[in-house]
Amino acid sequence: MATRLDKEATQDFAEVRRHFPKLLTIALESGNVLFEGDIDIFDQQGVYWNTYNIRITVPTQYPRGVPELHEVSQLIERVIDRHIDKDGWCCVGVSHELFIRAHRDFRIIDFLSEYAYPYLANQSYFMVEGHFAGFEYKHGFGGVIQFYQKLFKTQDFELISKFIDSFLHTRLPRYRDMCWCGSGRKYRKCHLLVINELKKISKTQLKSDLSNFQLIQTPQVPFFKQFRRGMTSIVAGS
Repeated sequence: MATRLDKEATQDFAEVRRHFPKLLTIALESGNVLFEGDIDIFDQQGVYWNTYNIRITVPTQYPRGVPELHEVSQLIERVIDRHIDKDGWCCVGVSHELFIRAHRDFRIIDFLSEYAYPYLANQSYFMVEGHFAGFEYKHGFGGVIQFYQKLFKTQDFELISKFIDSFLHTRLPRYRDMCWCGSGRKYRKCHLLVINELKKISKTQLKSDLSNFQLIQTPQVPFFKQFRRGMTSIVAGS
């Protein structure tokens, strides 16, 4: 972390300890910072559920960058449907959403309250009910599709692809042109707001996503044809 952030980071870390007193700050010789310890989970009525032993890796560019959550206690089954890998690294949200969130200051207390704690609470809910509460992103590119459909407010793969491709090649509508989505509104009052969010995602990632969207729309590719049918049913049921 840069020197100019030391005071701010120290204040942020102290706030974490006030809200989560069982988490300890560990400074490594490499200069990286970890939070390690226990997080107690309570339901909305304040009833205790369980406790997770976790580790949070603080990004070196703090307060920018995305922290990482590692579930050490092994209470969560290491299967993809639980949004965790075999080593205990947790998928707290689709990466694109996290990249956008990290574009502005992303303090550890914010990561805990917005992502880590809700993720762990939802895991506890799963242990009791056998399913997660609320909206759940799919795995792999299925979750990426859901992200873009929420962002663009459309299920139309072709329209999403058109906007991403035009953004990458600087061929977007002019501010006062009618928006391509058919809303009847001018671009500057419609999907320009979405394009401003795309700017927070790396162009490398956007190019990769565009390629996958184009494959989905290619009928002669059997796997992606089947994948698209599956995604249509997923979106319809979400």
